[in-house]
Amino acid sequence: MKKICFLNSGCGSHKETFRRIFKSVEHAYILTSMPHKADVIIDYFCAVTQHGCVKNIPSELLYLSKLKKEGATLIICGCAVDAIGKDFFLSLGFVDYAVGSQNFLQEILDILNFKCSDHYYIEDDEFRFFIDICNGCAKKNGWCSFCKQHYLRKPVKSMQFDEVCRLATEITSTTSVFVISLGALNICNYGIDFGDRKPKLHLLIQALSKIPTVKFIELYSLTASCMYEELIEEIATNDKIILVELPMQSGSDSVLNVMNTGATVSELQMLLDRLSHKPMRSIFVTSHPYETMEDVQKTIDFIEKNNLWYPVVTSCKSSEGTPTYQMEQLGEEEYHEHYDLIAKTVLRLQDKFLNGLVGTFVYGYLFSLTRYEKDDMANIRLQAKDFRGQVIVRIKNYSSSHYKPILDSVEEGNLAKARITSILSNDASTIAFLAEDLEVL
Repeated sequence: MKKICFLNSGCGSHKETFRRIFKSVEHAYILTSMPHKADVIIDYFCAVTQHGCVKNIPSELLYLSKLKKEGATLIICGCAVDAIGKDFFLSLGFVDYAVGSQNFLQEILDILNFKCSDHYYIEDDEFRFFIDICNGCAKKNGWCSFCKQHYLRKPVKSMQFDEVCRLATEITSTTSVFVISLGALNICNYGIDFGDRKPKLHLLIQALSKIPTVKFIELYSLTASCMYEELIEEIATNDKIILVELPMQSGSDSVLNVMNTGATVSELQMLLDRLSHKPMRSIFVTSHPYETMEDVQKTIDFIEKNNLWYPVVTSCKSSEGTPTYQMEQLGEEEYHEHYDLIAKTVLRLQDKFLNGLVGTFVYGYLFSLTRYEKDDMANIRLQAKDFRGQVIVRIKNYSSSHYKPILDSVEEGNLAKARITSILSNDASTIAFLAEDLEVL
């Protein structure tokens, strides 16, 4: 059989579309992670992370040009194609097709001459499934001045209500998945295109919560200025919501204003106060052209006041085509200094919080119950629900005989607790602990 390879040169919002493509062609293609052996290579390029590729051919593409075997098909897709244009990629010679982000699922299947399947390819040990519930972005005060994606994504188009619920039901009842992650460029916009122009994310959450096989819900890319009372109340009171991603951007009103986020520091504080009991991941964008050292200190004070130990800190990228690109930029030294000061604050809070967890018990749901018969070893992990991020707890590799009753009698998704012994890893996407004394509840 022929082989197909999926590559990512940008964000991960397209992951589920890749799953859908592979499920549509799996009777004719074998999945491979080695592009030099693939007959079809599909590479997703993000306009935000690859915004300079119109001036320089990205190293990833040069790499593929050398790896691509004779006769293989290379398809470049994603919002970078929207931003730069198909002609640029096709002019490289070794690229066979260039497809934009708006409907690349159907366009790629048309190229491969396949019909779209309703099913997804899910690995046996996967527990999370991401649904991109709407495209586009709308805010009362217009788009954020620093965000390239807003200028690429067209009017809001939401996935139909019943389709989201049907997909969540099918995936969680037929695979190992029990966490549904909802995301979008601005998830608060969900449903405003359904006729009455009113957002309906709170109603979607309520419907998903009634599905027995959906044990947890994660919300990504909420926009503070688009939050509304029914949604805030639903998040605050719904026990199935285990992660809320709420970009803050800055702790300074002057920076928030020039960023055109539509939110003020006092409004951000109100949201944090209302949702203080919920696991939350925030995002801060520093080194904006108008950001001063006073603004940096205000952001640090805001983070420390709210003990935001798990934010993602990123530097402002002045992407061509955005208002921020037209501003006079910070000098390189100042640019990095702003980032370093905020990042160090976050790391200090993280270390303090996480080290304080050693010796305590973590409660979560089991997944990846695996016994290695040859070495009499067990691989047991649980997904914690009471921490602010994707938390993986790895149970120490005791012999499988030690945990034989658990491995033989429980199923993935059972509630359990374990005592944390140490921090295994901690970065912007994953916190992992080592633990022992596992007990199924």
